[in-house]
Amino acid sequence: MFVTDKTMNLFLRISEYRVVGNYLPKVRRCLDSLNTQQLWEHETHEANSVGGILLHICEQFDRHTARYNQVGTVTAAGIEDYFPDMGLSPEELVAKIEETFTAWQRAIHELLSDESRVVDLFSIYHLIEHTSYHLGQIVDRVQRKTGESFQFVQKDLNERSLRAIVEDETVE
Repeated sequence: MFVTDKTMNLFLRISEYRVVGNYLPKVRRCLDSLNTQQLWEHETHEANSVGGILLHICEQFDRHTARYNQVGTVTAAGIEDYFPDMGLSPEELVAKIEETFTAWQRAIHELLSDESRVVDLFSIYHLIEHTSYHLGQIVDRVQRKTGESFQFVQKDLNERSLRAIVEDETVE
């Protein structure tokens, strides 16, 4: 399926808004609540740190962006165990995530503008779903660490708001 297809364009726009307009504000809000120590601590020996999970997400996006930008790019296996602890501050990690998501967003715009490109829907859907899963882990861990309830749904970071934004942007 080519990106000139209206359904494909809509899918890519929904994916873009989900990442940049829904996931990113949630990540920022979570990181605003943590200090560096909380960001990198492990609740149990088996649990990854919030920072490690976020770097795992960044690595996923970096790999996807590389494949969108350079057709035929093959990435190494083993990302399922990539949850590094780098000790970045919450502010440094937010900057990394914003940079990563922005690069991915630019790549999505390139896909939308290039009629010759074939888009792997399965891959993009997996990226969105995978990110959502890990974002749920992050929100849960941060709320538990801080005792804060974010109430994202009540604060318009929800499906209804996302749909309204996408529909407003895609009206022809």
